[in-house]
Order: sequence, then structure tokens, then C-alpha cells
Amino acid sequence: MRHRPPDHSIHDPKRRRVSKREQIRASLRLLVRATWQPLWRLTHNFARAWQALVLGTMLASNVATPAAAQTADQISAVVEDGTLTVTGTPNADTITVATIGGFVKVNGQDPGDPLNGDMFTRLVLNAGAGDDSIDVSNALGNFNGFAMEIDAGAGRDTVAYSRRYPGLVQGGADSGDILRITSDGEIVLGEQSIDINRISSTYNGFEIVDLIGINGPSPVVFDARNATANVRFSSFDGGDNTFIGGAGDDVFTVSNGFTAISDLSASIDQVVLSADSDITLNGIVLLWGDNRVTFNGAPEVAFITGGAGANTLDASRFMGEVSLDGQGGDDTLIGSVGNSSFTPGSGVNTVLTSPNNGFDQLFFTGAGEITLTDTLFSTAGTSTTLNGFFDFATITGSSSDDLIDASAWSSDLRIDAGKSDDTVRGGTGTNTLQGGADSDTIEQTASEDQTLTDTSLSGRGSTTISEFERAKLTSIGNTTIDASAFTGAAHLIGGNGNETLIGGPGDNIFEPGGGTNTVGDQYSADRDQLRASGDGDFTLTSSKLTGPGGITTLNGSIETALLTGGAGNNTIDAAGFGSATQARGIRATGAGGVTINGGAGSDTITGSGGNDTLDGGDGFDILRQQAAGVQTITDTQATGRGTDSLARFERAELTGSAGNDTITATGFSGALVARGLAGNDSITGGSG
Repeated sequence: MRHRPPDHSIHDPKRRRVSKREQIRASLRLLVRATWQPLWRLTHNFARAWQALVLGTMLASNVATPAAAQTADQISAVVEDGTLTVTGTPNADTITVATIGGFVKVNGQDPGDPLNGDMFTRLVLNAGAGDDSIDVSNALGNFNGFAMEIDAGAGRDTVAYSRRYPGLVQGGADSGDILRITSDGEIVLGEQSIDINRISSTYNGFEIVDLIGINGPSPVVFDARNATANVRFSSFDGGDNTFIGGAGDDVFTVSNGFTAISDLSASIDQVVLSADSDITLNGIVLLWGDNRVTFNGAPEVAFITGGAGANTLDASRFMGEVSLDGQGGDDTLIGSVGNSSFTPGSGVNTVLTSPNNGFDQLFFTGAGEITLTDTLFSTAGTSTTLNGFFDFATITGSSSDDLIDASAWSSDLRIDAGKSDDTVRGGTGTNTLQGGADSDTIEQTASEDQTLTDTSLSGRGSTTISEFERAKLTSIGNTTIDASAFTGAAHLIGGNGNETLIGGPGDNIFEPGGGTNTVGDQYSADRDQLRASGDGDFTLTSSKLTGPGGITTLNGSIETALLTGGAGNNTIDAAGFGSATQARGIRATGAGGVTINGGAGSDTITGSGGNDTLDGGDGFDILRQQAAGVQTITDTQATGRGTDSLARFERAELTGSAGNDTITATGFSGALVARGLAGNDSITGGSG
């Protein structure tokens, strides 16, 4: 054992003699220190370890997608040596550090040992990869002498930064990072520096900086003249405030607190205003209500939006590009000398354009019947009068069944019909037409040759199409309609000239007009129909239709026919349609079926060899049929050459063959003429 040498200093006459009371006090202090300091260190270290453990494990994984949420990555927060360190994950995180009730919370979580200002004076946040959203704008607002270091990492990140403390904020190498700063006082933004109420910070790696004002002492200056990032100015509801743009493409979202805006660069700057008021943009002055903003250097682009009232949005003296949106009410929109975009509202609108020097566009939405001409747009009880020339129009339909008719529009056009079963008619310019979901039909009438594929349509301008399942094309004059490359169902209609109608592999309808026509396709797997109507006699065979309007040659396979007579006494004869010889030569489906409507006159109708639907119509109508073997007729059905459905026949003329035939008409109430011809025949009449 080592022995301490005796202390003789107490006998030194040069030293002051210590009283016994002082010796006792010194001994007590040593005793307290010896017992308290280890206990304090143990408690403090335990608190720090517990703090790190709780924050590091309680913060749930916070990622953008469910798949990523299944990983083990977690946002962590650790307090050590006076620094709060928050670390994100490689995924898209949302991280919020905020002071609530005097204590700091990370993503709203209150750890077991609340963080207060005595525990740290520095915040370090590393978000990691992913498109992160970081908000430290309300962090540590009750503490002095605090600093922040924010590193958003890779990805397209957004950082809402504190307006109270100095620090370093870094965006990252990827483009599209946004730094968002809110302040009720002055902001001076340099190339890499931020002064917020005279507190300086450093930033880099951000392509866009949002400077957002809130109500506070006025006037206030937001000065970004030395910034190279694109700066967006917004908010402020009162006061005479000044905003100075920089070298980037700046955006000024104007409100009541804007008085003066300076553009000190040659970049493309934008001004944005939304107000339920008349708005006038006259070069370097913007007026609405009792408000006035003066520009030191006019902006290049303006976005002006009205409100629910009847507003006049006038940019006729503005030299730049303008976008005018009327919203509700009966509005008047007047474009600029430059390029103008018009979006009418829901009222009865009048759209005027300036002297047609720029590229002017119209943007419409509608539902139900939507019509666009060169002078009018209408939909659902609203209308927009168009004065002047417009270069382009965009129409967006609804989720219901819409009819969008732009056939009288002569400029370029884009239509997106939307969901449901829509019908779309393009204009005479360059069209881009999209049918959308469900079953949509494109329609066109043209005096030129028309060619239809799954992606294009010619005949009235140049038209690109997509997502159309049906087409209805009409010819005017001596033209050809070629839909052979269209895989949907095509309805091809001829006029009074000599037309050629060519179908594709889908189920086609051929409806020739007058003149000498040719219809058909070369696909046997589809089911095509021939339609014809007129007040006259029709004769239909497997290769030709002769009717009151002309003669139509049938090429390829026509499986069914719908022939409709007129008001006179018509004879519609389809006895030669779908014979056995024709079936072997062109198709393998057997005899075709026909639907014949007799019309209002006294008609004589002969069905085909298939299963027909025959309606005599008004007047005294006659059904004629010749077949070998067994024939049976009632008021609603006839058999012998297929099974035909009957309606409104007052007389039936049934003829047998040279063999032994049976004709039974017990269920037919009309007049009957039955001819057995040769052979041993059995004929039973009906009640007529």
C-alpha cells in the first residue's frame, strides 16, 4: 500500500491557518462531488442512449410506394454531442422536423425523452436517395444560436427551409430540386446565398427557389437579382411590396401585396394572377379591382384567371404570350398581340383575339353534344362566340357518351373523347383524334377519296387517330372509300355518284347510294351486311343488287342484307342471294340471311335462302317463297328456305317443286296461294 507523505504546509507560517469549520465544509463538498458526478454522467449517458434508441426505432419506414415500404429501411434520428442527426432512406421519404409545444418532433413523433433546446444546438439532415420531401421550416423555433445542415441527396427533392436560422442547404446532382422559403420579412437571394431577415445561409444544387411571403411588416423586398436559379414569387396579401427577379426564368404569382416587380434579366419571366374581377394587362401595368402592379421590364408570359363572376380579361395591349381562363360567369376574353390561349368558363362567353399576329389556341371541355365551328363552340347549354382567327383547338370530352362534332372547324384540332362510347367528327385541318376507353366511333363525310387505317384517316385534311373501334364514312361524289386496313367495324355509305366501298377484316356495313357502285372485301371470317333503301323495286343476288338508285356489284363475302322500301308499291326480291353455288364459291358459312322492311306501300317480298327477318310494313304486302319439301307458314314464321321471322303480311304465295311437297298454313290468318307443281303434294290452308 502506498502512503501519502505528511503535509507540513499547515505548519508553514506563510500559509493561512484553515479553521476546523472550513475543513469540514471542504470535506462535505468533496463527498457530494464524489457521489453526484458519476450519477449525473450515468443518467446523462443513459438518456442519450435511450434518445438514440427510441428515435432510431420508433420512426416508421416512410416511403412512397407499398413495395418499398416492405423494406427494412427506416428514417433514424440520433442526438449526440449537441447534434440532432436525421437520416433518410434510399427511397422517397417525407421528413418533417418541427417544434411543437417547445419540444422537437420528427415526423410528428414524440420520443420517450422529449428533445429540448438544452440537448443540442445543431441539426444535420441527410435525406438520401429518392424523391424526398423535407420540411424544416418550423424546426427549433424557440431556441437561439441554432444552425442547420440539410442534404437532400439524389432525386427530385423539395426542401421547405427555416426562415430563422443560418445553415447550409444542398439539393443534389439531379435536376428538378426545389427550395421553398417562407418569410414575413426581407429576403435577399444570391447565386448561393440566402439572407432571411438578415440571417445568412448557403444553398446549392436547387434549380427552382420558391420565395413565399406571409403577412408581416410592410413594405417588404424580395430581391433575387443575383440568383441564377429559377425563382417563383408568391403570396403576400397586403402591403406595398417589391419583387426583383434574377437571371433565371422567374414566376411572379401576383396577389394584393404586390406593388412593383422588376425584371433585371433577359430571361423568360412569367406573371400569374387569379381574381374574380375584371383584369387588364397593359404592357408594364397589371390592373384588377383596386390593385395595380407596375413592371420594370414587362414579363414575357402571363397567366390570367377569372372567377365565378362575369369578368373581362383584357390583354390586347400586352406584347407577350398570354393564357386567359374565364372560369365561371359570362366572360369576355381578349388576347394579346403575341400568342394567346383561351379557356372559356361555364357561362355564355365571348372570346376575342387581337390582330391575329400570334399563334392563338382554344381549350374546351364539354359533355353530351359538343359542337365546334369557326365561329361558335357549344356544349351542355353553354356557348362561346369566337371572333377572329384561331390556329388550334383542343377539345376534351367527359366520362359519359359524347358526340363531339368539329366537322365545320377549319384550323388544326386535337380531340380526346375520354371514357364511354363516344362519336367523334374531325375538321378540315390537321387533326389528332383519340377515342379513349370503351367503344368509340369516328365519323367523316368527304367529297374526296377516303382511306382509313387504325392510325390515320384521309379525305378532309390530315388526321391521326387512335383508340377507335368503329368508323362511319360517307362519300359525296365519285369517290373511293378504302377501309381495308382498319381492323374495327366500318360502316361505309355511298352518295349519288359512282362509288367503290372497300371493307376491312372487321364486321362491315356497306350502304351504296345511286349510280354504279362496287362494294365488298376479301375477308371471309367477318360478318358483313349490305344495306339499301329506296322507293322502288329491289333485286338482290349473291353478286349484284339492282335498286331504284342504281346497280351495285358485290365483291367478296356479304353475309346479310337489310333492304328497305319506300312509300310506293315495291317488289323486293332476294331469292338469288346466298345460293349454294355462291356459298361454295365465296364463303363457307352457307346461305346468308336478309332483313327486309317493306315500308308503307303494298310490297312483294321474297326472302333469301337463310334465316331472314321479313316485315311487310303498312299496306297490302305479299310474301313469296319457293322451296322443295316441307314448307310451313304462320303469322310470325315461315320455314322451307331457312327459318324466317314474319310480320305484317296479308298474303302468302308458296310454291313447291317437281317432287313431293307438303305446304301447311294452318297458323296463317292471311290469304294463301299454294302451288304444288308436279309430284304428290299435300297442301293445308289457313284461316284466311
